[in-house]
Amino acid sequence: MMDSLFLAGFDPLHETPESCVLCSLRPPVFAFDYRALDKNQRTRETKGFCCALCAVALVRKLQRAEAQEWASEEAALAADNVDVTELHRHRVTVFPGRHRKAEG
Repeated sequence: MMDSLFLAGFDPLHETPESCVLCSLRPPVFAFDYRALDKNQRTRETKGFCCALCAVALVRKLQRAEAQEWASEEAALAADNVDVTELHRHRVTVFPGRHRKAEG
């Protein structure tokens, strides 16, 4: 399973959370559900209501996880002597700033 993030608006007339469950500093804007595998390959779920800044942080967390997944896949293929030139080029384009070649 890959990490996943679901963001949604919520009805402030029926759901009235006081503050963001992630930072406890700002009022929430979104309902969210973030799922990821832990080190023991069990699904870890975090859900609740978050502010806009924490929503951005969740998207960045998902981006980092996806970048790592792509790099791991590239490394596994390279270890099997598969030409990863195009995959690497695509990964570097999609995830700028993570340019180093995956090591296998």
